[in-house]
Amino acid sequence: AYSKKIGSSERQNSLIESGQIFKGMSWRAFGKKAGNPAWGIEWRTASDAFLLTIQDQNIYLFKKSPSGKWAKAGFMSSDPKLIGIYNDPNIIINWRDSTNTIKKEEGSVRWADWVDFNAIAKLNKWMKDLDKTKVTEKPKEKKKKKPEKKLQPGKTYSVASGTGFFINKSGNIVSNNHVIDECSTVKVHYKGDAKTARVLATDRTNDLSLMKSNVVPDDFFAIANEDAGLLEDIYVAGYPFGKAVSSSVKVTKGVVSALTGIGNNYSNIQIDAALQPGNSGGPIINLKGNVIGVAVAKLDYKKVIKDFGAIPEGTNFGIKSSTVQQFIKANNVKSASINYREMSKKDIGAKIQKATVYLDCWMTAEKIQELKTRKAFFSNIE
Repeated sequence: AYSKKIGSSERQNSLIESGQIFKGMSWRAFGKKAGNPAWGIEWRTASDAFLLTIQDQNIYLFKKSPSGKWAKAGFMSSDPKLIGIYNDPNIIINWRDSTNTIKKEEGSVRWADWVDFNAIAKLNKWMKDLDKTKVTEKPKEKKKKKPEKKLQPGKTYSVASGTGFFINKSGNIVSNNHVIDECSTVKVHYKGDAKTARVLATDRTNDLSLMKSNVVPDDFFAIANEDAGLLEDIYVAGYPFGKAVSSSVKVTKGVVSALTGIGNNYSNIQIDAALQPGNSGGPIINLKGNVIGVAVAKLDYKKVIKDFGAIPEGTNFGIKSSTVQQFIKANNVKSASINYREMSKKDIGAKIQKATVYLDCWMTAEKIQELKTRKAFFSNIE
């Protein structure tokens, strides 16, 4: 506890009235007069609580946060002594004890440094200004919430985005299933144009989707025949946060940090390259320019913090190239021939720009209302 019981309020009042408690008295002397050492005083205004407490012959001023925790409010001095009696009917003083609290409107004691008059003056002024502020301060106006945009029945809206990539010159695109799931229309943005893509197949278990567009790409990726090895260098391309940051494709670099995913999912690899919302469905590329995985997920920060008390860093996941190969082959689609030589960073960068696409999910107003609790949407639906 911040304070100890100092005896009955009647005894305290009698000591004050008789002059046995006086200015300049040390806290030890006061403790002897009152019967027990005095360790702190709490006072409350309409909206705040403060605590003046003596700890190891130092005096501290604390303020209680909205969550109920005490935090230092910036006043501290050594050799605390009694400087006066604080009588204010508008402020309730509590002598705090773990088992007993005596509430008193008058005759309560406050402490400060008897030698440092400037510190005392500052504390007095601060308290008075605080009281004035509470009286004169205008209530803050609540920010008006922007009215939600009314969706027109039957009309389609752009609600979410993700990433995809071309795997051949025929315009076939690979992405995640969750990127295009439940979309009325999927649009492929390439070289300034947006064209509708047709969904050929989906794999909900492995979170893959295969599409066909009328786009003739300038370049495309080959799906690697062999899965990536541990510590293999990789690049991840995509459109994190949609086009909110910029419309350019973004690239992060890392390594393959594990050969399995969450819960020993052997169809996934773990990577330390950064992934953000919007990266889903993007290619994970090796130094030869071949796709060794499809970006799929990152750990849930809130869940990890709750379960382990730590913020996860560099713990992201991709779908292995062998799983992607089986998926496209099962749907009679082939990817380009793999490259056997390492490419320069410049050439990999050019390939990423020409073969990676921004995918736009469109839904009807009715579908949006139905899926609001199941799918992440843009905050401003257009």
